[in-house]
Amino acid sequence: MAVLCRALVSLACIQTVLGAYECETGYKAAAGDPMCAKATWYSCSKSNCCTKIKHCKDYNGWAVTTKCGTNMFFDFKKENVVVADAGLDADVKASCCTASSAAKCSDWSLSLCPIGQLKLESGASTISAPAFPVGGASITTAKFGELCCETKATCTFGSGVFMATGISECGKLDKQFFDLKKGQNRFDATGDAASIIANRNTACCTPFSQALCSDWTLPIKPNCGSGLTKVGTNTAPADGANGITLTDAKYTEYCCVGKATCSSYTCPDGYDAKAGTTKCSTYMADSCSQSTCCTEKPTCASNSGLLYITGIAECAAEEKMFFDLKKAQSNFVVSTDAAVTKANRIAACCTPSAEATCWDWSTVTTCAANTFDAGQTVDAPPDGDDGKTLSEAKYRELCCVGAVSCANAVVPELNTAFTSSVANVAILAVFAHFWM
Repeated sequence: MAVLCRALVSLACIQTVLGAYECETGYKAAAGDPMCAKATWYSCSKSNCCTKIKHCKDYNGWAVTTKCGTNMFFDFKKENVVVADAGLDADVKASCCTASSAAKCSDWSLSLCPIGQLKLESGASTISAPAFPVGGASITTAKFGELCCETKATCTFGSGVFMATGISECGKLDKQFFDLKKGQNRFDATGDAASIIANRNTACCTPFSQALCSDWTLPIKPNCGSGLTKVGTNTAPADGANGITLTDAKYTEYCCVGKATCSSYTCPDGYDAKAGTTKCSTYMADSCSQSTCCTEKPTCASNSGLLYITGIAECAAEEKMFFDLKKAQSNFVVSTDAAVTKANRIAACCTPSAEATCWDWSTVTTCAANTFDAGQTVDAPPDGDDGKTLSEAKYRELCCVGAVSCANAVVPELNTAFTSSVANVAILAVFAHFWM
């Protein structure tokens, strides 16, 4: 029963770690050498070991205030600039505010181009657009248009040119269509009407001989058959006598391709490839996934805790061995022979009591005040006559130490175990029902 209690309480505490405690991205080590809550790496945390690195993006609220001061603005281009640790208003202003006289086109996000113009597509964050009138904190529409706009339209909108017009004009050309993929293409909207039409047709029309599968939307084309998937980017030129239509048969030939199979997918450790030819969701190899192509190998902790119960009973029945929660994610081979499966599970999941560590005893005995269990890396073999128990005195001698500092915390190399609190609660409930 002591082994069971130990397993039950310990289960919710196990973590998987890969190295000494390190602050996550966006944080840095706290000044000095702060202490963790207990004696092991697991008791260290972001809150007691790290300090958040402040950046301008943490102060975006300044954009709707006057904190930057007269003739200055909160500069979103500086979102990743570091702000001094103190984070005082003076620190934020020094790091994140820019003089209006040094503004770029992209800084005037609320400014609109004059009618018939569009904001420049590129260079907006580098083109100088100082406040105008000089010395002010804003820019006139005329000056913004002069510096930051161009007289162009897009295929779908601008300068009074709408998509319906483009569709009509492309239809007048020989075997061409208005290409929705080019909706945001820009064209020069200056000059006479004929020049504008010619510019628009060049920017917005595509020959049917260059059509892709995605272009054939009307009339509605058939769905791809079982095991096939549509590839919209495939070339699908018209095959009709008029040069502007595509038969359903040709559409299927061009656009419906076989789905990728799991044969090119490598399952991660702890998983086996599914037998047979399993197809993925699309024709692309990267649509294959672990859930589609792999099955999880049985572990000491798999099957929603049922093998935990089996493992605990089997280990307890062995001579001076216990079910080792540190091995919860260790794999074992399942055989058609139950006896072989049992032997494999015992070999993978049980540990001799003589090889126990402090952590293995931590839920059945306690440390004195202000000392803490030394964790999974400190050996603590039993001292009882039965070879399976450890006295409190010996436990405290071997295992109870002071709290560790963030800088000196050492991460044990362990097999992984459940970290999901939901899974832990479910498994504990199974244990309670089975043993109580």
